[in-house]
Amino acid sequence: MHWGHKIAIVYIAFAGSLIAVLIYSTTFKHELVTEDYYQKELHYQELIDARNNLAEAPFTIDISAQDGRVLVRIDGLDSEEVTGRVELYKPDNQVYDQSLELVLTDDHRMVIEPAMPHGRYRVDVSVNVAGKRYLSERRVML
Repeated sequence: MHWGHKIAIVYIAFAGSLIAVLIYSTTFKHELVTEDYYQKELHYQELIDARNNLAEAPFTIDISAQDGRVLVRIDGLDSEEVTGRVELYKPDNQVYDQSLELVLTDDHRMVIEPAMPHGRYRVDVSVNVAGKRYLSERRVML
């Protein structure tokens, strides 16, 4: 075999592998963590402030997972003065993201039974008390 044929074979193999990668990349699902990712990034300092507020808060926010449920418990506050949201993010598929209003029972808990597949989730609990925002984040496995 002539050296020119060998160069042609290497070139064809290289071009074929590039075409294979291109075809594979078009079948791969590309999505952002959230639809409004860039808008949220502009307000990132507010999230940092809310996390810092929680570190100095006179109450605690506990997030845990048990038996496929997410448990949110806020100790040290009356249920009447708490408003906020609970957001569940599934990093690998945004179809399963949920945003719920924070509704506490008399024992300062909220139990979320998501109808979502098992896997890893990030749970964000955002609480507003007297006009001040507090944020707690936790990664859980359901």
